[in-house]
Amino acid sequence: MPYDLDRDLAPIAQVTDTILSVTVPASSEIKTIADFVKAAKAAPEKYNVAGTAGLPQFTVDAFIKAQGLTVTKVPYRDVVQAARNLAEDRIQFLLSSVAVMNALVEGGKARVIAIGARQRSPLYKDIPSVVEAGYPGLVVETTAGFYGPKAMPLELRKRVGADIATAANDPEIVTKISRTGQDVRTGGPDQLAVTVKQQAANTAAVAQILGMAKK
Repeated sequence: MPYDLDRDLAPIAQVTDTILSVTVPASSEIKTIADFVKAAKAAPEKYNVAGTAGLPQFTVDAFIKAQGLTVTKVPYRDVVQAARNLAEDRIQFLLSSVAVMNALVEGGKARVIAIGARQRSPLYKDIPSVVEAGYPGLVVETTAGFYGPKAMPLELRKRVGADIATAANDPEIVTKISRTGQDVRTGGPDQLAVTVKQQAANTAAVAQILGMAKK
């Protein structure tokens, strides 16, 4: 990128997290990630898996390698097609945003077995996070936040961040954001900086497992 995040920009506020989910066909007997791992080890090459193009796909690749699974990785340019194929049981494991999966889940064609984050989502309160499920390597978090120029004073950033948090936590706004498959998780400049560093560390760990980066 033509800029350096730490050098050129100053964090103002963390606003939302995109919710990702691990889903399986509704017809599947698999209810947990542990179930899938056990089933895939018992029947090598039987299962087809996929992740949304980009970091989710790499994360699924790292999960497969770390667990020693022999499965078929199916690449998709269009995650909507992947969701459809999951509902048809043509693929059996998908890591993607819940925004793509919601209609199929509500229609009884797909089942969410874990949320791809450190904590549960208010949208799926009864579904464990991948960390709770014992598979932290499947954490994929994408945070939306506000940044300003590097010279922007901290006190000003804190004031602007507080106003953003007030607006984002308005019940009507929360409802609208939830419909897009995002959780409102607000925080000030320091929280956004910590969150981004955590996510960068997660990405680096995935790259190391896949041999894409030096340890």
